[in-house]
Amino acid sequence: MNSISIVIPCYNCESDIIDCVEAILGGTLLPIEIILIDDCSSDATQNTLVALSKEYDGLVKIRKTHKNIGPAGARNLGAKLARGSCLFFLDSDTRLLPYALTNFAESIEQYDAVVGTYDEEPINSGFSPRYKALLYSFLLGQKGIHKYDQFSASCAGIHSDIFWNLGGYDETFPAGLDFENEEFGHRISDRYCMVLNPLVRTQHRFPGFRKMTRTFFIRTALWVEMFMLRRKFSSSAGTKTMGISSLALLASAVLLPLGFVHTSGLFLSIAAYLIYLYGYVRFYVFVINRRTKFLLTAIILNHYYTLVIACGAMYGLVKIITGDSQIIQRFSHLRKTQ
Repeated sequence: MNSISIVIPCYNCESDIIDCVEAILGGTLLPIEIILIDDCSSDATQNTLVALSKEYDGLVKIRKTHKNIGPAGARNLGAKLARGSCLFFLDSDTRLLPYALTNFAESIEQYDAVVGTYDEEPINSGFSPRYKALLYSFLLGQKGIHKYDQFSASCAGIHSDIFWNLGGYDETFPAGLDFENEEFGHRISDRYCMVLNPLVRTQHRFPGFRKMTRTFFIRTALWVEMFMLRRKFSSSAGTKTMGISSLALLASAVLLPLGFVHTSGLFLSIAAYLIYLYGYVRFYVFVINRRTKFLLTAIILNHYYTLVIACGAMYGLVKIITGDSQIIQRFSHLRKTQ
């Protein structure tokens, strides 16, 4: 069996990292080491990491960066220190479920990289965290093991030699772009076999309403830019359906006022809305089966976040048309240098 090193970038995570580490240690399979990279935190994270390394001496190892280098750089640094034949990445605000690492170890024997997913129960309370946990559990947790092209380092692993054959994470993306996982995932899937295994599962602390709105908007814009570059949909379950449904709901909202001018506008608005419903009706059924009392809230949030996603897609298209796409500029530069 492959030896596994867990790598966790840490930035201002003093309130989360203890639970994160203890969840790993409470699992059915232990890694050979847990490497915690303190990326120049401004809170008491370093003190917490030192305490963990003393309590679990020999298993928990820490390293502090001299300056803030971002999650991509922190993961690369952790990978350089790792001794395992496999690297398994986690975010500091996650809690790995007990059988997750065992399921990863079994899958990585057959595949080059294995991505996990979020549990339907988030770490934190709130309408938006619960909504996102249910949505991602529905989208990614119902299909079984399948090929995938997004390396989500909140819960994912890869053979160490393959990680370095690919050059590790790209650390040159501008600060705040937050696209290093998707870019690395595309490099993996272009050359190797990467799968998503829904049995490799973790709980996650999700952002609240405002931050999640911004996240959905920005990440959708980046996704559109990557789609236009690669000219194919992501293998993420439901990506195409979500895209069509989002645009349909936006079209329905735009066409609705025309219904007061001409009946054709109303009919078109209703038709577009039905297309949106068709894309999400199975998610609503999923919510009924899991959290019946949450259904109305899920419907309201789904309408809102779907419109946010649609607006993000439009923003991504505008950036492409105006030549302001950092994703396309970055990848065009890479292709010229290859």
